[in-house]
Amino acid sequence: VEEAQVSSLIIKVSRDGQSQEYLFSSLGPIIIGASENCDLHLPDVDGKLLEVKISGGNIFLKDLGSTHQMYLNS
Repeated sequence: VEEAQVSSLIIKVSRDGQSQEYLFSSLGPIIIGASENCDLHLPDVDGKLLEVKISGGNIFLKDLGSTHQMYLNS
């Protein structure tokens, strides 16, 4: 069985009944949070919320200590 290669990632953010999708074609670590230097800037969350990494066809999420709730595939 050949392993699938991931070439891009879409992150969907839903808030207050509204959804927005963000496309990332660079697959290095993606940092999500309120800090201006985050790859996905969300001004209403803590400084750095989450790190997304892709390795070997798998997607890994790392909580960066935020106090906000995060839901995966919900």
